[in-house]
Amino acid sequence: MTTILGVLVLLALGVFVLGGLALLLITERSGRKAEENAPALLDRAFDGLPQVTYKVNMKTPSYETVLRGAEARGYRLVHEINNSSDGFAKTLLFDRA
Repeated sequence: MTTILGVLVLLALGVFVLGGLALLLITERSGRKAEENAPALLDRAFDGLPQVTYKVNMKTPSYETVLRGAEARGYRLVHEINNSSDGFAKTLLFDRA
């Protein structure tokens, strides 16, 4: 009985680890695709409105890419909010310069 319980615990642990790795790979792939598509994504976001709010996380273009892209489109960062303790998720507020 103890052996079966041990095997089940090891199986559950293995599934948990594999699930975590899969999630990490999917998130990393999404971020890489967002970086590749950044010009089009930023053109849509920074389309001439006086203020733009942009959320940055692991599935969007990087913080630096968004800042450079906003500046290139005539916007300046006026406020930022950290949405997570690790700083990976932020809400950025831009004004048209």
